[in-house]
Amino acid sequence: MVRPGDSLSAVFGGSWSVIAQLNGIRAPYVIYPGQRLATGHGGGGGRTVTVQRGDTLSGIAARLGIPQSRLHGYRSGNPNRIYAGEILTY
Repeated sequence: MVRPGDSLSAVFGGSWSVIAQLNGIRAPYVIYPGQRLATGHGGGGGRTVTVQRGDTLSGIAARLGIPQSRLHGYRSGNPNRIYAGEILTY
């Protein structure tokens, strides 16, 4: 649950973009005290993969044997633009 003064980046660190996406938060700096946030750790598998230089979303999905649509957490919001070091969930 969000407490006064919390921010996604302070609470969740590098995975704040994943939390924003899971909760449909468009402006990640706007969260409210008392708000409950899904973290992806309940029932969804909660697996992660770190994007390496030269990776593509379709390539990662193929390597993992999953549909590309199961990969979440790329900060651009564009599946054709992912960055090395991003942590994606599936």
